Amino acid sequence: MVKTMRKKIKIKKIDYLPARQVTFSKRRRGIFKKAEELSVLCESEVAVVIFSATGKLFDYSSSRSLEDFQQEYDSMLSSSSPQVGQWVVEP
Repeated sequence: MVKTMRKKIKIKKIDYLPARQVTFSKRRRGIFKKAEELSVLCESEVAVVIFSATGKLFDYSSSRSLEDFQQEYDSMLSSSSPQVGQWVVEP
């Protein structure tokens, strides 16, 4: 059995606008799918926010509203919680 390898692509701006829009759409869906998988597999809460080049907002939230995520994030930052931006190992 011969295994075909995927062609590696260079990560650089796609100049052709229609191709860039298609790539954005496909990769956005892929990121949202990975976020959902992470949420399910690891029983974690995940929020993803993406702004397109035209300023359109796309968001994904695993279990609650983005406003709830924002409020919790803000409160963690203001309380100087050691959990923000660090790995936390639970016993």
